[in-house]
Amino acid sequence: MSDIKNIDNILSENDVVTVKTKNRIASILILVSSVVIGYFSMRMPDNENMGFALLFVGIVLAVIGLAGTVKPKKYLCYTPTGEVLKEYMYYFNAADKKAVDLAIKSGELSLLKLMTAKDNTNMRAIVYTTPSMSYLISQLQTYVPYEYVPVEEVFICNVSPAK
Repeated sequence: MSDIKNIDNILSENDVVTVKTKNRIASILILVSSVVIGYFSMRMPDNENMGFALLFVGIVLAVIGLAGTVKPKKYLCYTPTGEVLKEYMYYFNAADKKAVDLAIKSGELSLLKLMTAKDNTNMRAIVYTTPSMSYLISQLQTYVPYEYVPVEEVFICNVSPAK
């Protein structure tokens, strides 16, 4: 194995990127609405099909609300600006490594989309960036049997936030 740290480890040790969880209020509201719908489905003796349909909708909403309440989604946040980091993965051939590296270091992610390969890719670029491009962190990885391993150190582009 190599001594190069994986990008996920760098992000977990990074002081400017924090892991946050989404607000549970929406999931709780969905869960409460499922109880209300379930109650009304039981109170409909006239139309059994409508009652069953409402009960089914209530059960589906209960599962969604319960999942969101028990295990809310997590996301990465760039602390200085409060922006959410988005993850992009680009797959390409090893012959394009220099061009991909140049595109990442210049911040031109649109060029990476043009260079992506569909078949027989043996390299990938993992890029985390804010929507305003004020923070960019990326790493090139190569495929060895059964996993991708880093081939170079993590590249971090820190642009000072606008005041």
